[in-house]
Amino acid sequence: SNKKNYQKEIVDKHNALRRSVK
Repeated sequence: SNKKNYQKEIVDKHNALRRSVK
């Protein structure tokens, strides 16, 4: 029921991946 939290988690994962690549 927390779609915002879900999206935030996805963004966090994406950011972590980008940081890893960088």
